[in-house]
Amino acid sequence: MTYKKAIILSDLDDTFFQTKRKMLEADITPHKMAALDREAKPRSFMSEPQTNLVDWLLATSEVIPVTARGSDEFARIDIKFSSYKIACHGAVILNPDDTPNAGWQKIVEQYITRLTPKILALKSKVEQLIDDSESLCNKKIDAWARINEENGLPIYLVCKVRDSLQEADLAVLAEMVEKEFDLSDFYIHRNRNNLAFLPKLIAKENATKYLLEHLVETEGRPILSFGDSFSDLPFMALGDFICVPRHSQVAENKNLIVEGNHVD
Repeated sequence: MTYKKAIILSDLDDTFFQTKRKMLEADITPHKMAALDREAKPRSFMSEPQTNLVDWLLATSEVIPVTARGSDEFARIDIKFSSYKIACHGAVILNPDDTPNAGWQKIVEQYITRLTPKILALKSKVEQLIDDSESLCNKKIDAWARINEENGLPIYLVCKVRDSLQEADLAVLAEMVEKEFDLSDFYIHRNRNNLAFLPKLIAKENATKYLLEHLVETEGRPILSFGDSFSDLPFMALGDFICVPRHSQVAENKNLIVEGNHVD
């Protein structure tokens, strides 16, 4: 009996693997190393069920990672993906040979080039608000802001607090930025000690939609989407079936509204 291979669209962190610290906190035994940190030391691991799931999917399906990881961070993953890869919140589509896809890269370059002055102005405004935070909100926010780049382009702005116990300060910072800066070309992505301001084109679902329409043959093939967080839901909604890890942010929420950042 012949069948058409399923297409697997999957987030990676906290879906296929997670940090060793998170696993030990949840009383889960690390089974296999999945990714390295910046110093090339093991950081993320798969449990035994995750290992078997990934091995099974790679052997029977076309697995396409859809990750917020930048290209450099993606290169530190120790899983051999042989199809396309979506990285950096959708700013990058890598071909099966790991070269940037020229069609999507051209679209992103044109969009980001137009928006670059505003991205740089946003960084300046955020740094000013951090410096003036004590007088503006009666609390000194100890944070930094950085523009993450891909292929020499300033893709998005990310902010972090220096003390992870002060993550709540990022919500205060986001509120200040919304009041002081025109964010009509951006959306805000918040995940623990990460506050990101992303141009609306740079979204997992936009890159996924382009890939399904232009790069991958989909006729008659089931599409399964895997992810753990609310921010994954828009790209997951492009699949025929949705799969979420137990105890994930999505699995533990009973009232979901999927709102994406699709840009035609």
